[in-house]
Amino acid sequence: MSPRAGKKETTDHPPIFPASLAKEADLKEEEWKVYELVVRRFFATFAGPSIWETMRLKLDIEGEEFRANGARLLEPGWRWYYPYNAPEDRLLPELKEGDVLKVIKKEMLDKETQPPGRYGQGRLINIMEELGLGTKATRHEIISKLYSRAYIHGNPVQPTNTSFAVMDTLEKYSPTITKPDMTKLLEENMDKIAEGKIQEDTVLEESREMLKQVFSELDKNRDNIIESLQAGLREDKIIGNCSLCGNELMIRRSKRGSRFIGCSNYPNCTFSLPLPKSGQIIVTDKFCETHGLHHIRIINQGKRAWDLGCPQCNFIEWQKAQQEEQAQQPKKRKTQVHQRPRRRGKSHRRKT
Repeated sequence: MSPRAGKKETTDHPPIFPASLAKEADLKEEEWKVYELVVRRFFATFAGPSIWETMRLKLDIEGEEFRANGARLLEPGWRWYYPYNAPEDRLLPELKEGDVLKVIKKEMLDKETQPPGRYGQGRLINIMEELGLGTKATRHEIISKLYSRAYIHGNPVQPTNTSFAVMDTLEKYSPTITKPDMTKLLEENMDKIAEGKIQEDTVLEESREMLKQVFSELDKNRDNIIESLQAGLREDKIIGNCSLCGNELMIRRSKRGSRFIGCSNYPNCTFSLPLPKSGQIIVTDKFCETHGLHHIRIINQGKRAWDLGCPQCNFIEWQKAQQEEQAQQPKKRKTQVHQRPRRRGKSHRRKT
């Protein structure tokens, strides 16, 4: 048997395939998950197709047309080896044209249209491939840089206020750099150079001209770009409004470098909340109705993200935990020992 070929052929790096037998007991949990994923994917490329039986119904109810779709898996094929995200059977009864059905129940639902779901990292990589941005070997690195620079967070991916500020600023003052056309053209020209279809000097000269235009736009609007980006960065530090004076609460740094949430009305208002010493602080869209503050997410490289939640709720819970811990500690009794003063030297009585 030969493996199935995909729609596109890439030569930037070879595929990953199992090279030797491994046992689950010999590997760590994370290592075994990666190994199992690679092996299952490898076997699935040699397996046959999965076969489904589908059914589409058109129902007429008092002149209104309703539709229903059903599906049943007949042969799992490659899905037997690679069961991730497998669709479930949607079984419908056996019907033929002209059958009369009885309406058992009617239900009127009042719904609103919902926004489309956010992109996951996998979907984001697919879109980058469709737009011709990067290669298979570099796309994941591009996304990693967006995370490390606090332009995005979470999965599904969510943009930060900083990313909005950067995009709005560049679209206004240097729109060329925000479009995928320039990057796509460079990627295509690099491939043509490798294939010998175009000369390297031609591509370099064309690239220089495009970059000159970009730098000219950036230099011309330097002051406006700085002002716009600073406003966006400031907005990304706002947590909410102070419960004491109503001014903005922001992420700040002390003279010693420690981080805290402080009031912009300082020194007139000294309200503050503590923050963890390490980790990247992300202000999320979630909102605490009790205290009117945005939830905070702490990201440490190489560790799972920590959803701190509302900083004020978290601080109150921490205070309660501290008080309970102190109350449970046994009280030490203070004992005082009074010693009789020692006489020094001999005492003499004077007779009169």
